[in-house]
Amino acid sequence: MADSKKTAIALNSNNIKALINEGHGVKGLSEMDLEILPQEFIQPLEERFNVDNTLEEYVPVIDISNWSDPNIENMVCDAAEEWGLIRLVNHGISTEVLSNLRNAAREFFEWPPTEKLKYTINNSPSKNVSLRTSFLPEIEKIHEWHDKLTFTYVSDEEALGLWPPIC
Repeated sequence: MADSKKTAIALNSNNIKALINEGHGVKGLSEMDLEILPQEFIQPLEERFNVDNTLEEYVPVIDISNWSDPNIENMVCDAAEEWGLIRLVNHGISTEVLSNLRNAAREFFEWPPTEKLKYTINNSPSKNVSLRTSFLPEIEKIHEWHDKLTFTYVSDEEALGLWPPIC
């Protein structure tokens, strides 16, 4: 019977950088056999999400069915600045397209690190496509837990030629 006891792995700024530079990101870190979360990933108490403080609030929901309404632009900008995220409704994007997008994202993050590495900010074939992680060891003292693949749509030609094939 295999020993299921996890091995403690010491993390320091060098091997955290290696996780980033080799395309592993936060996903790679989460797959490590860590017994204890490294201090660099523990948010100070005052900055942690507190559900008690948000019960009265909600993520802004903005109906964009009348996109030509100048108030919509202001509402989107205000919500983005205050919340950092927005729920847009009546946008006209089919549930099939949204489902395909979620599936493509899941598949991308399951790729081997060597394939994802091709799209990191330093390696991407386009400045409009980049895989980023939430932590920059040389800048941040405390790191968030997320990886993100960002796109800026310029043209169909660029999207077909430079975006990851799964996308």
